Amino acid sequence: MMNSKSGAISKRDIWNTFLLSIGYQAFVFNYETMQSAGWVLSLSGCLNKIYADDPELLKEKYNKYFQFYNTNPILNPAITGVVLSMEETKAEGVTDTCLALRTGLMGTLAGLGDSLFWITGRTVFCSIAGYMALEGSPAGLIVTAIMCILIAVLRYVLFDIGYSQGANFLLERADQFRNLTNCAAIIGLCVIGAMIPSTVTFSTNLTFAMGDATATLDGFLETILPYLWSILITTAVFFGLKKKGMTTVRMIWLILIICVVLGFFGIV
Repeated sequence: MMNSKSGAISKRDIWNTFLLSIGYQAFVFNYETMQSAGWVLSLSGCLNKIYADDPELLKEKYNKYFQFYNTNPILNPAITGVVLSMEETKAEGVTDTCLALRTGLMGTLAGLGDSLFWITGRTVFCSIAGYMALEGSPAGLIVTAIMCILIAVLRYVLFDIGYSQGANFLLERADQFRNLTNCAAIIGLCVIGAMIPSTVTFSTNLTFAMGDATATLDGFLETILPYLWSILITTAVFFGLKKKGMTTVRMIWLILIICVVLGFFGIV
């Protein structure tokens, strides 16, 4: 697996590129070019050997590859493998072709990866693991470990396919990737929607009189629309996070403060 095509680089060089492609986004990140610096670092060992006889050309390639790059880190090894395979040919103008390919694929794979892994996969697997952990079952840890192992295997497979088959593998399946992205997004939204009533809970101590009977506000709202509090709180947090200057940490502190104040006055 992953044997060099030209002999300019060794199997170890290819393996190191794969390992660096796993954590490339954590090495060097900036808000101008996003992941490009880490991505170039993952390829640098092989590029230095492939173009060791032409330092000026190598410098030119580095300058080009430092352009904006941002995609899903789990699917990134596929792009890295394709680019390495193409650069190893040393064809004239190959870097410009790789840049066009990288730019065209990073958005597609970002949408697919984020929908399939960050939204759907992580939500489903971590929810199952979390509920198991709440019940005191160690199976939750096993489920999480299995998910991490499967992702690691997928990264290796994608890199190997990208390097061995080149650009054709990804280009021929672009439409399939887009369809899979839409399906994953729908599934993810369904899962998140189903989780809201079970994970977002809120109750009040407010009561009101109805003739001689006394009813609670929560009971009254439950008869009108079940889980209304869950929907309202989730909606408020969703739109609140879109406000300028609002961050996740600030939102958490805001929720804590509101709960403390409501609790102090005996509302909750």
